[in-house]
Amino acid sequence: MNSSDSEEMLMFSSDSSDEEELLLLLAIEEEQATAACRSRQRGSVPGHAVIDRQHRKGAAKLYNDYFVDNPVHGDVLFRRRFRMTRRLFLRIAATVEQHDAWFRQSRDATGKLGLSPLQKMTAAIRQLAYGVNSDSVD
Repeated sequence: MNSSDSEEMLMFSSDSSDEEELLLLLAIEEEQATAACRSRQRGSVPGHAVIDRQHRKGAAKLYNDYFVDNPVHGDVLFRRRFRMTRRLFLRIAATVEQHDAWFRQSRDATGKLGLSPLQKMTAAIRQLAYGVNSDSVD
């Protein structure tokens, strides 16, 4: 039942208890619609879409591809992509993470974890290795 049907029924109803029931039903429908809108909206601006970047999945894939004991991509490909050995990369990453708070993983305004230190270092090192801008290594 939409709101115009409810209003028409309200006009033709002569009994006050029927009117009260209809008003109560209208109020319940409006509250349910408002609650549904609130549950969908998770961003800071009502009506704007929230993009879930799934940083954790990307961090896990990066780690499995390059940094586990038996990585998907071996040492030769790692050296080609980053212009250094994995060991040197990890030493640089640990040192940078200690000295610059931006490279540490933190939570954003919504409470979600941001990029991992390895994701941030990978982007930074690839920019330096290839001499390209940040958009090229997204």
